[in-house]
Amino acid sequence: MYLGKFEIKETKAPHGMALNPEPQTVELVYAGQEVEITSVSSAFYNERQRVQIDLSKVLEQDEKFGIGQNGEILSVQFGLYAAEDITAADGMAIPKDGLIEIASCDENGKAVFATDLPVGAKLYVKEYSTDEHYLISDEIYPVEFAYAGQETAVVNISVNDGQPMENKLIRGSVIGKKIDEDGFAICGAIFGLFKADETEFTEDTAILTAESNEIGVFGFENVPFGNWIIRELKAAPAFVLNETTYPVTISENEEIVEIEIENRFIVGSVQTTKVDAQQK
Repeated sequence: MYLGKFEIKETKAPHGMALNPEPQTVELVYAGQEVEITSVSSAFYNERQRVQIDLSKVLEQDEKFGIGQNGEILSVQFGLYAAEDITAADGMAIPKDGLIEIASCDENGKAVFATDLPVGAKLYVKEYSTDEHYLISDEIYPVEFAYAGQETAVVNISVNDGQPMENKLIRGSVIGKKIDEDGFAICGAIFGLFKADETEFTEDTAILTAESNEIGVFGFENVPFGNWIIRELKAAPAFVLNETTYPVTISENEEIVEIEIENRFIVGSVQTTKVDAQQK
């Protein structure tokens, strides 16, 4: 080569590395008549290709019961696990099924894993925790960090092909039996299901209403996880309204809570007046 300034560019990066796009300038200068060959050195640093794993989560919403729009999504977390034994760049070993990182969802249901992982790592994502109102998913989502070529510095992988993963609400049922003082069924009484902190018990403020049938049975279906109140709103004919509040709790999916509500007959009084024969 002739003396002068030259620009050096990297054209091929080692496997697993990102190409260094920054050129370097070197200069060959005259070193005197005694020097036959002039040399100069230059070094290029390559970053390892990195990965960013993201996901999208949605929660079932129930506007009637007011669940799903109160920040519940912030309680959802996902775990990133090793699908096989992994040896990190620093030599640390991660065993198969070892938990690598926990990521929390933001208010938009997005979560991101940013652990520095070696190219070729085989992983999986699984839900780690969720809001108490919801069923936790046991679905496993495989992820593989494959080398994407030297032109890519960061490989972006979206779990489940970018499709949102949904959590369903824990739901149960409340079955009630309406009886009189002698244990016989009462038909035609109306009941309401209310939030646990409700203080006004009317058909307008009730979340759901139900009427006892010919065998005295009434029910509320698809009631979400939580604490609720059952209250009689309208008594059957000839019966006194029962104003007792009956707390019920749904804590497990498909749970059935049974309650029994008693009513008393309306009891009248008869007043008699005694008269003598002269007053006939």
